[in-house]
Amino acid sequence: MNFKIPGDRSKFSLYLMLVLLAAAVALMVVGANVILPVALIALDVVIFIFGYVLYDEALEE
Repeated sequence: MNFKIPGDRSKFSLYLMLVLLAAAVALMVVGANVILPVALIALDVVIFIFGYVLYDEALEE
């Protein structure tokens, strides 16, 4: 596996992470649902982990 990720990719994943986190917090404040904010936070964590792991691997090469 050879990932070539430009520097903008990490910024994009960071912004996406913040947007998802804000959406999850907003949903919890509204109290619309319990499952959806939890799912968004889980997705948030996955994006954070994969985004930075792939970015670090790209930097090492």
